[in-house]
Amino acid sequence: MESLYESEEMRAVTGPAVRPGGLALTERALSFCPLPAGASVLDVGCGLGATVEFLCEEHGNSAFGIDASSLLIKKGIEQNPNVRLVRGTAENLPFPRGCFSALFCECVLSLMHDPVSALKEFARVLNPGGYLILSDLYARVPDEAEALRGLPVRCCVRGAVGQARVAAMVKESGFSVTLWEDHSHLLKQLAARLIFSFGSLKGFWTAACCGEDADAITEAVRLGRPGYYLLIARKKGNDHG
Repeated sequence: MESLYESEEMRAVTGPAVRPGGLALTERALSFCPLPAGASVLDVGCGLGATVEFLCEEHGNSAFGIDASSLLIKKGIEQNPNVRLVRGTAENLPFPRGCFSALFCECVLSLMHDPVSALKEFARVLNPGGYLILSDLYARVPDEAEALRGLPVRCCVRGAVGQARVAAMVKESGFSVTLWEDHSHLLKQLAARLIFSFGSLKGFWTAACCGEDADAITEAVRLGRPGYYLLIARKKGNDHG
């Protein structure tokens, strides 16, 4: 199955931060998370490392990135040999317990086969009180989300679930939710840029990865009516190892 986030066509429109809102939404998230200079931060699903570079260069954090894509990790290190990126999966992070003050997962959780396992792993590597920052697509009309499940492309919209389910998964995994904001306007802005660049959303899906499936994908997304959110949560309690 093709992966949209590895698509050069997608990056040509979004830039290296392949998601609605880009680094502007990352900056907004940081405004709710008072991290000291030098704080250790992990970006899960880092892609080329745009957020990692931003955290290090603009905020003085000690940032690391991890992504399952060998292609993107390789390209990211070629572009900036100083950026600290490793290949790995969200469900099995190669870091010790309680070693990060914050963890970003931007437009990635909905790609995962087992998001609850990933969230529990996020809790493991965060220190008590550490910040979890999620931004992702969600199903604004959960009853229509099934229209998105069978999409023949690996992308965030395929795994979108409703707001209540997102919050429940986060709480189940040992976090307290402190902020939920709807940023669906950013998804609309990205759609408008894709239409401008490719003539239509069907044109984008055709060029990016889907060819003859473009009609079906465009219709499924229309029916599914996805939105976009920013969620911030904090790890509960003490970490007893």
